[in-house]
Amino acid sequence: MVWLVLSLAHAGELNFSPDRPGVGDATATVGAGAIMVEGGLAATVDNPAAIGTSGIVGRIGLFDPAEVRVRVPDVTFFDGEAYVGQIGLGAKVGGALDDHWAISMVPELFIETDGGEVGGNVGTNLSYSVDNVGVWVYNAVGVTQAGTGGFFGGGLSYWIDPVGIYVNGGHGFNGDPLIGGGGWLALSDRAQLDAGVDMTLIGGTAYPVVLFGASAGFD
Repeated sequence: MVWLVLSLAHAGELNFSPDRPGVGDATATVGAGAIMVEGGLAATVDNPAAIGTSGIVGRIGLFDPAEVRVRVPDVTFFDGEAYVGQIGLGAKVGGALDDHWAISMVPELFIETDGGEVGGNVGTNLSYSVDNVGVWVYNAVGVTQAGTGGFFGGGLSYWIDPVGIYVNGGHGFNGDPLIGGGGWLALSDRAQLDAGVDMTLIGGTAYPVVLFGASAGFD
């Protein structure tokens, strides 16, 4: 995640640290008693094209290093059909290790709305920041009835308030490489917009997904 706000919030104070955009999650939680809502749209340009919601998550701060997370099923429209994704319940623990390093972990259980398949995922993010530059690495492992999968990646960000840019990339376990980039705009200390493009490389051909998102926080 490229929005590297590493300090922890005081009780009852929103720590505006969105988990959008890029590969991975922010390395801080939202703060005790605070709420953050995030989500977006994703679209492909293939023929036929697809468009749908992307990562709609509610985050509720329990205490400074921990939060509860609720995921709303994504809805994707492809070739005249609507497909509904997973509903999820998870948590997040994270924060600064010192002035530069920070880490977070996000475990989640999910249920497929089509068929009721149960699975789980654990994502871990490690970041390092100096002034306006941040780098991070991310690892996710997921388990479903069909087997085990995952993703390893990371990226680089640079921001001059209120605008930031990032590049990211990674590789799925037994999958295909992904590269991407984009940016974000902080509308205030409680609202942010983001946009980017992720490209999966399959057989030497890039398949792009255009991403738009927004985050809003409340205390």
